[in-house]
Amino acid sequence: WLWVEVTNHNLLTDDGGYVLAEIVDVSEEMAYQEALRNREELLRRLTDALPLGVLQIDLDGRVLYRNEQLGSILGHRESSTISEQFRSARREHRALIDALLAGVRSHASDADAEIVVDVAGDVRQCRLSLRALKNPAGAAIGAVLAVSDITDSTRMRTDASAAASSMRK
Repeated sequence: WLWVEVTNHNLLTDDGGYVLAEIVDVSEEMAYQEALRNREELLRRLTDALPLGVLQIDLDGRVLYRNEQLGSILGHRESSTISEQFRSARREHRALIDALLAGVRSHASDADAEIVVDVAGDVRQCRLSLRALKNPAGAAIGAVLAVSDITDSTRMRTDASAAASSMRK
C-alpha cells in the first residue's frame, strides 16, 4: 500500500497564481500505526481470555483499562479509580492496596498480596499481583494488577488441612 498526505497551498491572487499541492509519502507511519492497533487488539483479546481480572492504572490511581473478568470477581464493572474498583474489599485490605501503590510510586516496586472482598454477601479470597509499569529511565508511570479469585483453592486447602488434622487425632 502507498499512503500519502496531500496538502494544498492556495497561492491564487486576483491576477492569477496557482495552487501548490504538496504530497508526502506516509506509508511507513501508517504501517506502524496499523501494527500498533493490531498489537493493542491482541493484548485486549488476551486479557479478555484470561481467567483473572486485569486492571491498569496511572500513578494517581485512575483506571486506564480493566477487563470484564475483573468486574465479575469484584462484583461491579464501572469504576474510574482504584479506590472505587476495590470498594468491596475489607477496610484493612483497602489500606494494604494503598500501601502497595505507594511502593509503586516511590520505588517502582512489584508486590503480591491476598485480600478479601465481599460481593453481595459472597466473601471471596483474592490474590493480587501488582506490577509497576516503568519508563525507560526506570521511574514508575503506573501499574498493572492481576486479580485472581482463589476462594475455592483456599477452601480446599483449609478442608484438606482440617481433614489431615482430624486423622492425626
